[in-house]
Amino acid sequence: MEILLEQGNNQNNAAGWRILFLQAGENGKGIRDIPIGESQVQGDKFPRPDIVAGKSAIEYLAIQLQESQDPTSPYHGESGMTLEEWIVAFMAHLEETERPMDDFGAGNSIVYLTGAFLSAALDEEAETDRIPTARWYRFDQQAGLFVDELNVPSENITVRFAMRA
Repeated sequence: MEILLEQGNNQNNAAGWRILFLQAGENGKGIRDIPIGESQVQGDKFPRPDIVAGKSAIEYLAIQLQESQDPTSPYHGESGMTLEEWIVAFMAHLEETERPMDDFGAGNSIVYLTGAFLSAALDEEAETDRIPTARWYRFDQQAGLFVDELNVPSENITVRFAMRA
């Protein structure tokens, strides 16, 4: 209890537990899919529209910064996921639903992991900086963690925001 109180008082996530809140999937199981295409609004008490695919990582970072600081936004206080958070969320989702999260072959978006920074992703020879992405490859039956261009929009990639406590 002392560790959690100190963590709350000092806003220090290094000690104790880090709890990640994500939007629940169907029937409260797993984590909600982010479909490619039209935006849907989820939730009765606190309606949340989907963050649709089609923007660059830079644009999603700007949206995330603006929405997280706006107390009237349904995304207030949220930020992007890290690679480690995505892996844990993927495994929890798989265990609860018996199907993979962010299954690109099933019409779901690939996600930018805007909570991560990898110095290796900044390739001096590349024409642009890069950002980590995560997806499930249905045809190879494996999860993929890759880097994509930071400034190039893609109609297949979106972002998954999360609340931390």
